[in-house]
Amino acid sequence: MLPYTEVVMIGSGRVAKSLGSALCQANIPVSQVYSQNRRHAESLANDWFCDATDCLAEIRPSADLYIIAVSDDSIKHVAVQMPRVQGVVIHTSGASPIQLLDGVSRNTGVFYPLQSFSAAGITALENVPLIVEASNQSTTDKLVELALLISGKSLVLPYQERSWLHLAAVVSANFSNFMVSWGEALLKEKKIDFSLLQPLLETVSSRFLKGDAFDAQTGPAIRGDTETLARHLKMLEGYPEYQALYDQISKNIINLNKKYGRF
Repeated sequence: MLPYTEVVMIGSGRVAKSLGSALCQANIPVSQVYSQNRRHAESLANDWFCDATDCLAEIRPSADLYIIAVSDDSIKHVAVQMPRVQGVVIHTSGASPIQLLDGVSRNTGVFYPLQSFSAAGITALENVPLIVEASNQSTTDKLVELALLISGKSLVLPYQERSWLHLAAVVSANFSNFMVSWGEALLKEKKIDFSLLQPLLETVSSRFLKGDAFDAQTGPAIRGDTETLARHLKMLEGYPEYQALYDQISKNIINLNKKYGRF
């Protein structure tokens, strides 16, 4: 028996698209899509064979699950405008507390997919950890069941732990992607083929996936190669912001490894 039989999707962005698609694949019907942009709502509704609306007051009161998949800053704004419902109301943010949903239902929760969502298309959620928190045990159990149907991976975490997990995800994924894009921009400016870095990046990313990133740290900072560090800083004199970033990160590598006895 399915944990939920009627779902209303509130939002039409990257997370909403991917999560709605995953629900449909799990044979859990989305009956209605809300978006401030009616055209966006109708586009998803056509894909999911359901109704569309751009008015929160028109949200169906009969659904047993309402998914608020909007930007973090908009969660509270949406929740306070929703009619009070009997079904479970959840948001999908890793960084926002469950209390943002207070007052909209007695049964609330968080359903956070720990993944990066691309604007290019739908992101598959198979094997993606789905982090769950809920206002009561019954809702927790149902959300865990839903997570296992969608991805096979579920973990119950309260807000404090979930927020640290989200912070680590931003540092590990978003920041590392920025560093790679910085390297790419430098090489493009110097008319050097960025694909030359591909074998290196594949090796480094494989170490991340094995869970030994700390022990696998290489580079001039951890080697104590002060001459190379100074040379790189000299090369970056025309890029003062990047020069400061290079210097700060190098110092952080040294200090972190000193803290854990690597030096």
